[in-house]
Amino acid sequence: MDNTDLINQAEQESEALRLAQEVEATSHYSSSLQQLLPKCAEIISLLQAGTFISSSGHIKLHKELSRHSAAYQSLLEMIGHELVHHPAGFFYLQPKESQSLNTREKQIAASMFVLIEFMSDQGHPVEAMINAEDPISAQEIELLVNHHKERLEPLGLGSVDEFIANGIRKLVEAGVMQNHVAANGLTAYTLGVPTYYYLDITRKLSKQVEAAKVVDLDDPDFNLLTVDDIAEEFLDTLSLTSKETNHDN
Repeated sequence: MDNTDLINQAEQESEALRLAQEVEATSHYSSSLQQLLPKCAEIISLLQAGTFISSSGHIKLHKELSRHSAAYQSLLEMIGHELVHHPAGFFYLQPKESQSLNTREKQIAASMFVLIEFMSDQGHPVEAMINAEDPISAQEIELLVNHHKERLEPLGLGSVDEFIANGIRKLVEAGVMQNHVAANGLTAYTLGVPTYYYLDITRKLSKQVEAAKVVDLDDPDFNLLTVDDIAEEFLDTLSLTSKETNHDN
């Protein structure tokens, strides 16, 4: 064996040793990660599915995510996501920019905003309902659907059963609401802490609309837009878009 062969053999052995060390290090890191973040797979799976993780909906997962938020931030960045920690205490992934909402996102958004509008009209401030965990009954849902039936129908939310199946249950799955079954077997729903995500959207839209207006504050006919005003405009937009889409199809 000449010197060239010896050099090539030495380089191959060195490369094989390096790869073996990397595999061992990766295996050790993976094992350590599983011990440090035992809920890692479940947390990342839920976040990627669009779930909000909060103390009101996922207590154990929220505890781990809060304790190791920096580690999760790094892990999620490596796979192209941005972890957001809302001031109210819950976590979610920054939504990807897209030109339009898919059907699931439209139904979730419409259900949430119609709840905001309806409960505000009933004299129940949504933020107070979050803090007090006041339940929304099946009777209130029926009144809500009947009142907004025309706008909800194009979104597949036009009956009580559809609103619960395509709206409320998806909000529960997303961690925004929780369901509670009473001793009499009746189900009621409460708004979780992630409801603030949608309240933030309405407030942001309200500020944008007001900033774009040239108004006379002394005009007796001028009124600042409220949260439920913005919710109503958002719902009208979604309903119109859905009707146009259905017509085109």
